[in-house]
Amino acid sequence: MAKNIYRISVLGVKGGVGKSTIALSLSLLLARSSKNVLLIDRDIFGYASSVSGIRGKGLLSKVIDGETDYWNSVSKLNFGEGSLTVLKLYGDGERFYNDIKLLHSNYEKRTLLSQVYKNFLTSQHYDYFVVDNYHGVLANSPLIIDELEDFYSVLSDVINLRVYVTNYSLNSIYSTIDYAVKLEKSITYKGFPLAFIVNMVPNTFAEMEQAKKYASVAKEKIGAKFSLVIPIHQELI
Repeated sequence: MAKNIYRISVLGVKGGVGKSTIALSLSLLLARSSKNVLLIDRDIFGYASSVSGIRGKGLLSKVIDGETDYWNSVSKLNFGEGSLTVLKLYGDGERFYNDIKLLHSNYEKRTLLSQVYKNFLTSQHYDYFVVDNYHGVLANSPLIIDELEDFYSVLSDVINLRVYVTNYSLNSIYSTIDYAVKLEKSITYKGFPLAFIVNMVPNTFAEMEQAKKYASVAKEKIGAKFSLVIPIHQELI
């Protein structure tokens, strides 16, 4: 029997809550556990790509600019039997919005980006796909629609999981719960919400216990399988 393949999207309503760090950490953990992982950087600012050493443009910008050195948008690390490949899909800042308009007005470029992206997705076997996202993306966002359409056109059986991340702020926690509930209602792909994470919690017993309560409430409201709290790590800050 073939093993399930999973796509894990890391999402949140606000920036600066640690989505990219969590996406990278999860990807590294899986790769070090002998899994082949592709981290798809769908954030317009490309933090995960930058940390991974990618200095070139993302695939979208390269296609728009007529460049063909697509390898320059990829970084790969091997960990014994596992590997982590990072693909910078967007990541070139605010130009994304103009680039996507140009893409949709040019059939040849849209077709080219689609084909190049699909080639990366199917160039080797991956056990997991981890997707880093720009904050607050919705199901009808151009950041999501094109990529998902291409992804599931070649990998239709991949199970779609969602991880929601917030910092330890009541406003952020409740906003993220509302965001997750809204997004979950609009998702039609096979899968489920995997986890709700409260990140960057002050590392005291009282604060950690309080954060666990908020995370547990959030888990129940969105129907996630797990809730998790992560204390502040000063070395990361």
